[in-house]
Amino acid sequence: MKFKYKVLLIIFLTFDFKFVKSLPKDFQYAKLKLASCKLNEKYVKRNDSKCFAKAISRNSSSMNAFLFYTRPIFFTFGFTIYYKYGTIYRPVLTLPKIDFCWSVKSLNLHPIFREFFNVAKTMNSSFIHNCPYYEMVFNNSIIDIGSFTAIFPRGDYKTNFSLYEKKSDEWIWTMDTAYTIFSSEIYSWG
Repeated sequence: MKFKYKVLLIIFLTFDFKFVKSLPKDFQYAKLKLASCKLNEKYVKRNDSKCFAKAISRNSSSMNAFLFYTRPIFFTFGFTIYYKYGTIYRPVLTLPKIDFCWSVKSLNLHPIFREFFNVAKTMNSSFIHNCPYYEMVFNNSIIDIGSFTAIFPRGDYKTNFSLYEKKSDEWIWTMDTAYTIFSSEIYSWG
C-alpha cells in the first residue's frame, strides 16, 4: 500500500514540476467578464450601436462594440482603471482628458499611449487612423493583455473609458468593462 502511494506521489511531482517549468517566468493574461456602454443619442445612433462581452471558450472571452456616429467626430478621451480591494473598486490609474487625434499622431511621446494603442491595434487594426471618426467597430476582439509588460497584479479590475466631443467637451459615450487578470505578479496596488 505505501509503495503505491509513493509511486503516485513521484508521478504527481514529476508532472507538477514539468508544468511549473513550462510556464514563462513573467506571465499575464486577462478574462473579460463584462462590457457595457452608455450612449449619448445626440452623437451615437442608438438603434445600430451596442456593446457586450461574449464567451469564446472556458478561459477566454471577446469584446464586441459597434458604435456608429451621427456625424464625423473629433474627440478627447479619459480612462480610469479600478482595482478591487475586498468588495470595493478603487482607482489605481487615471488619465485625464487627452486629445485622441494628437495622441495618434505622437505615439512615440508617452509609454502609456504606446501600450494603449498596441492593445487597440491587436483588437482592431483599423482602429488607429487619422481623425475624424465615423464609427468604431470591435467585432469579437480579444484583449491581448500579453502585449503589456507583466506589471498588473493579479485580481479583479474594472475600467471606465469615456469619449468627449473635442469642441464642446460634451460627453459622447462611456464603456465600462470588468475583467480578471491572472499574473505572476502577486503583489497588490498600494
